[in-house]
Amino acid sequence: MEWNDRLLETLRARDWSVPDLARVIGGGDLVAMTERLYKYAKRSEPGRKVPVPRGDLMAQIARALGMTEQELRFGGGEAAAPSPNALVGGPVRATRNETPIYGHGAGGTDGKFILNGQRVGTILTPPSLDGVTSAYAVYVHGDSVFPRYESGEVVHVNPNRPVRQGDWVVLQVRTGEPDELAGFVKKFVSRSSKEVVVEQLNPPRKLRFPAKDIHAVHKIVGSGEG
Repeated sequence: MEWNDRLLETLRARDWSVPDLARVIGGGDLVAMTERLYKYAKRSEPGRKVPVPRGDLMAQIARALGMTEQELRFGGGEAAAPSPNALVGGPVRATRNETPIYGHGAGGTDGKFILNGQRVGTILTPPSLDGVTSAYAVYVHGDSVFPRYESGEVVHVNPNRPVRQGDWVVLQVRTGEPDELAGFVKKFVSRSSKEVVVEQLNPPRKLRFPAKDIHAVHKIVGSGEG
């Protein structure tokens, strides 16, 4: 099975369309990303070379699907991967827990994403979050907090840690839709009985949200693969 066949099967299992995948990947231009993905979301044909994404697109697709790039390229089983040219030691077993990744990209320039309880992937739990059952992670969408965090980067969240001025946070804002929140990765500025103020870097500006609309402000404690 070619990698794009695995892509199609995974999308079908999740009941996702290609635009759904583009929204999860994020990065700003949803239309352009959707057009790029349609190039690969086709069944492979005998005798025809299967196109492979350039740059880091393959890794972005894999992350959005909750897979490793190796799993997407070669499948989940050991037999599907290329044979190693050397074996050192015995089998390695993962002993760490996994943290759920939430959030679908919503486009725009403010890095907004949608939190509706649907898991979009998992990532190994970093040591700092071992035992924190409420911990979660989100993908950064867009460039509003670049260069602190890049689009597609995973940030880890500890809802139990207190938030102080200058901390990077995931802000959860009520949208008025049932079981739906708008999420933002921003720098925390202040909170009062009237409003919550956060800051972004690109373009630099402060965003103000009515306090009554705030569901939660959670501290980001790290980023990366965990």
